[in-house]
Amino acid sequence: MNKPAKAKSGSPLRASDITAQDQQIKESLSSIKHKLLVMSGKGGVGKTSVAVNLAVALSQTGKKVGLMDVDLHGPDVPRMLGLKGLLEVSADGRFIPKPYSERRGC
Repeated sequence: MNKPAKAKSGSPLRASDITAQDQQIKESLSSIKHKLLVMSGKGGVGKTSVAVNLAVALSQTGKKVGLMDVDLHGPDVPRMLGLKGLLEVSADGRFIPKPYSERRGC
């Protein structure tokens, strides 16, 4: 049987919590002009390799690039880019992106 989702406080999520979270996501994404998604229904086909190479190539043309790995079984993007350590969290509970290269804008 599925257990109800929990808020940070440990109590069950309410509709108002989900609405607030959806609004935060919408606001964050609204500042990103172009969004690309690399996906497949099958594992092991090179999605991460394509995403990392695409991000690096775009950054080399002067574009400001961000890359988010949402792999539930273990993100490979940090490993592929040689990034170390955990992401930091801001006071309002959002992840702070880890810079790859200030020069390239990644």
